Amino acid sequence: DENANLKKQVQVILAKLQELGGKEAVAEVAERIKLTVPVVRKRKKKKKAFERLYEDAQRRIIELRMKEQKMREQEQLELMEAAKKVKDRKNAHQVEMLGHLQKAAEATRARFHDALANYHDRNMSPRQSLQDGQEQEPSAEAELVDVDADAEAPAAARPFSPSLLGTPPVAFSPGGSNSPTADLPQEGRWIWDEDPELVANRLSQLKEENKVLREEIQRLRAQLPEPSLGLQTRPIMGRQSRDLTHAHFAVAREAGQPAAAVA
Repeated sequence: DENANLKKQVQVILAKLQELGGKEAVAEVAERIKLTVPVVRKRKKKKKAFERLYEDAQRRIIELRMKEQKMREQEQLELMEAAKKVKDRKNAHQVEMLGHLQKAAEATRARFHDALANYHDRNMSPRQSLQDGQEQEPSAEAELVDVDADAEAPAAARPFSPSLLGTPPVAFSPGGSNSPTADLPQEGRWIWDEDPELVANRLSQLKEENKVLREEIQRLRAQLPEPSLGLQTRPIMGRQSRDLTHAHFAVAREAGQPAAAVA
């Protein structure tokens, strides 16, 4: 290396000068040629990923603030130009409203930044370094898992889940089998805490009850009279016909026979 060779040559010259003239001669020559001790350049330490991200975020924040400042100055210039071109009261009122809007936008932006900073301050927790022999505290997710795994834990302490059987079982239903309630899933119990055989029996029972209810609905629908579509099915009878009909029913009541038999 060229630098290493030059360094060796200078050291040889300095050693020869020290032999001939002593340290004073070496100091005088070093002062004349402005010889200094070479500074050892330290190797630049490679930054970690979070350090690079932090610096990049700072750079972006500075750029955004500079852009906001330029936008704010440009808005002020535009408002000043608009104020110079006011011709009547209507234009003056419009320029005044534009100024109010610009101030409101700045206030809203400042409130948003404050709220965002407060949110991060409240929700960011510093990284805790665990010492040797210190046990890590269980997280919230682990606590939830422990609660779910405990079959004897009260239902109020467990998180809500749509699989929770919130309705009590029906002991007897029309068309279904009358089974004891002890064999059915109880209220407030989890499906995975029950016996799979009991759950399967309960599901089959519900299917049977649903099938019976559907058949009953179809039977009742079949018994409904057909709609007349708004048409009158009875014939229009005159006064004479109504009198004959009333006499016919009167004779039937006296004879104790149905009206069809008398007719």
